[in-house]
Amino acid sequence: MIEQSLVVLKKKTLSDIIIDTFLFLIIMTAIIITTFCVIIITKENLYPDKVPDVMGYKPFIVLTGSMEPTIKAGDLVIVKEASLEELNKGDIIAFRHTEEDVVLIHRIAEKETKEGKITLKTKGDNNQSEDRMMVNSENIEGIYLVRFEKLGAVAMFIRSPEGLAISILSIITTFFLWQLIKSLRREKRINKRLKECEEALEEVKMEKEGIKK
Repeated sequence: MIEQSLVVLKKKTLSDIIIDTFLFLIIMTAIIITTFCVIIITKENLYPDKVPDVMGYKPFIVLTGSMEPTIKAGDLVIVKEASLEELNKGDIIAFRHTEEDVVLIHRIAEKETKEGKITLKTKGDNNQSEDRMMVNSENIEGIYLVRFEKLGAVAMFIRSPEGLAISILSIITTFFLWQLIKSLRREKRINKRLKECEEALEEVKMEKEGIKK
């Protein structure tokens, strides 16, 4: 009985494993997102004329419904840097509209080659007509990878000084809560096993006294 209690004491219960894994994933996700935002904010300040990236990946917040229903206003979109030669008709790309000085995320309607120069015609899925501007290699920011529905506002908040501070504080708070929960659960498990050991010792003591008699 004593040996069994000590073995169980050293092992984590299924609920402990589930809680630890869940909290670990939350903390790691928060750390990754916060680190991503820190890099983006730093690059925005160092290179104000360029769209900031992390290892070639760039985040964009969609402000219009020109690509609905594929991409909706308020979504957070991630694109990856790509060369003009890699792109094909039907791909969704992010490109800088030089006339309006904004970045648009539209689909490639046509890929044309004239005199050895490649240009792209683009169109929003929800627009009636193609974009007037022809896209060349200098305008391309990247090819669309994934969207996170309605996370644009959250991303904007985290990228602000206040949001970044709250995010970092939340990570620290979550980590200490995780450690506190682990400590309390371990203490509870230890107390339970110690009580079982005491009861087992009492039984052994009673058996010995019975044998002596």
